[in-house]
Amino acid sequence: MTGHRHNRGLTLVEVLVSLSIIAIILGAISLFIGRAFRIPREAGEQGAIVHQAQRELTRLNEWLRNARETEGEGWISEAGPCELQFWTNIDGDSEAEEVHLTFNDRRGTLNQGGRRRRGEVLAEGIRNDCRTTPLFTYYSLGGGRAVELESTPPDLTEIDRIAIRLIIDVDVNQPPGAATVETVVTPRGGESL
Repeated sequence: MTGHRHNRGLTLVEVLVSLSIIAIILGAISLFIGRAFRIPREAGEQGAIVHQAQRELTRLNEWLRNARETEGEGWISEAGPCELQFWTNIDGDSEAEEVHLTFNDRRGTLNQGGRRRRGEVLAEGIRNDCRTTPLFTYYSLGGGRAVELESTPPDLTEIDRIAIRLIIDVDVNQPPGAATVETVVTPRGGESL
């Protein structure tokens, strides 16, 4: 009986190689499915953070529109690309409160605090780099035209308008991409202190 070979089955090495190939294929499929289900969760999380930032910017708009001048000084006490301090009435009483907005780049948060007020996080997931994309941009309306001032204006009384721009991205390594929330405010000028 020449020419006939008996097939004794698979060797242990062939079984191990086959199982390894199947494990690699299943791993790739599970990774793909895991990412497909993770994107909507991250998109939902980022959407919630963007919505919160929009609500807080509406509140900041109102505070800035009602900013008050201090005696002998303007309505802003400090101004920088990632920091803004001003006086306004935020709690509806007859006295103005000092509002201090600061950006914590390690945590990606815009925080609000003041001398008489406990701090709170207004927005999170912020990815601004204040050297290239400041949170606060200052303008002067001299001559009826808005002129952008330096990121830290030397004369704070020149500031007539403020643009706030937040770049929000929960995870820079995952979709969805960054969202931008911005507003431009011109104070109405409340009564002086």
